[in-house]
Amino acid sequence: MDFFNNHKKLFLSALAFFLFLTLIICILPALNNQKINRPLPGSNVSTEEEVRGKQIYIREGCVACHTQQIRNVDMDQVFGERPSIAADYARNKRISFFQNTATLMGTERTGPDLTNIGRKL
Repeated sequence: MDFFNNHKKLFLSALAFFLFLTLIICILPALNNQKINRPLPGSNVSTEEEVRGKQIYIREGCVACHTQQIRNVDMDQVFGERPSIAADYARNKRISFFQNTATLMGTERTGPDLTNIGRKL
């Protein structure tokens, strides 16, 4: 019972357990996903113009109403040929060390999907 009365041992044990769980649950799966997530064959690297367009999309807050994800529901069939999959976002790179790249999935759709807007006539 000395263990529970010694606050230093208790705190260090809880911290070690937290760090161990963080490694097992968060860090190792993320590293594994980074290794196995590959772009689709035949997909192209974003052009400079597309990158600038994405920056404007983020800056203007378009993701509040529009998404860049095609769902597998009937109403989304007009927005693209197939539903979005993880490989669609494999080429995304971090903005900086502290900022992850936005995948721009959105949380709700009140405006039309803009993923394939450039393909429409």
